[in-house]
Amino acid sequence: MVLTTRRSTSRMLSVAVGLLVLACGSACTPQAGTTGRQESALGVDALDLLTGSGGHPARRRVLELAEEKLVERCMAARGQVYWPVTPPPVAGSDEERAVDLPRRRAEGFGLAAASRPPRAGPNDRQPAFQLALFGDTRRYEKLELPDGSVLSYPTLGCVAESRAALYGDARRWARVDAVPQVLDNTLREQVGKAPELARARARWLSCMAEAGHPYPDPEAAAEDLSRAYRQDGDSASLRRREIAVATADGECALRARVPATELALRRDGAQSLPAVRRRELNDLGAVHCAAYRRAQPVVGDLAHAQPCLSSPEGGQ
Repeated sequence: MVLTTRRSTSRMLSVAVGLLVLACGSACTPQAGTTGRQESALGVDALDLLTGSGGHPARRRVLELAEEKLVERCMAARGQVYWPVTPPPVAGSDEERAVDLPRRRAEGFGLAAASRPPRAGPNDRQPAFQLALFGDTRRYEKLELPDGSVLSYPTLGCVAESRAALYGDARRWARVDAVPQVLDNTLREQVGKAPELARARARWLSCMAEAGHPYPDPEAAAEDLSRAYRQDGDSASLRRREIAVATADGECALRARVPATELALRRDGAQSLPAVRRRELNDLGAVHCAAYRRAQPVVGDLAHAQPCLSSPEGGQ
């Protein structure tokens, strides 16, 4: 199954971050009688942040909404019109969100839509707009991720200012945004050959063949369609084909319990990450929850908000 991205729906520049040790205060101080394993065990919020599951998607949506609102205000103060993105509501189980059948039935894998990114404003292609939004690109910071890749993020402009308002500074936002994703990719690789997942994928293969789409795996399906777009161009018939294949992929994944099986394996395997990584994730979970609390008054309507379980909202 080709999963939907964990990235924000924002049109903002895709950025990432490096390793930076945050001071976690007394909450991270080991208690007497605890073992090293217990000290670095992942809390619920950190585990949700790492795997993009549980209460995290709802909290992430509140943060994305708040960031977009803050960017819009900042750009207006600089004389620019910015069109904020409203991320879709969070509904359903972890498995249903991973598959996102409504989106598949509307736009397939999103291959055609990807070639037409939405506009950020009437003047979004003007240098002045980009400068107000992202700041001077020469002032970007470069940081190293756990997998060794080096990525950059803006430190000036409305994007950086809005993230700093929520997370404390742009670097903390960057670490929260990218480090868990990199570590989660490591978990995906580790569980990729698990017997339980192999059986689920075999059920998916059989289901797809019965639906008339005998692809060896979901990636092959998406690549076949991408190749068709490159060779033949966009067309109504190709879009219908993309929607049909993507919908079948999602329905078969649910029937075969592929996402549920993989998520359970990743959540179980997370406690076996190196202790230094588990401590880092706990720190990032605390930063994320603090940012979430700052985002609440910016967004206002929190009827479906999910409190952090390790924060005062969660009763701990």
